[in-house]
Amino acid sequence: MSTAELERLSLLSEVVEKVAGVAAGEVRPERSFIEDLGLDSLAMVAVVFTLEETIGVDISEEALAGVKTVQDLLELIS
Repeated sequence: MSTAELERLSLLSEVVEKVAGVAAGEVRPERSFIEDLGLDSLAMVAVVFTLEETIGVDISEEALAGVKTVQDLLELIS
């Protein structure tokens, strides 16, 4: 992973920990938000909203519907 990718993963990990209570160390690219990390749709919306506010991105509902893994979301915010 590049430095920029590691920084995005770190930021996403912090947001998931803050919003959903999942330990930041558990948030890895290959992990599924639902099956592996136990997030529900409401938690995912909260994570995305926090990311949008933190880094100034805009993630559409359509794009969010395709997000299954941490890597999927990392690609959206890159």
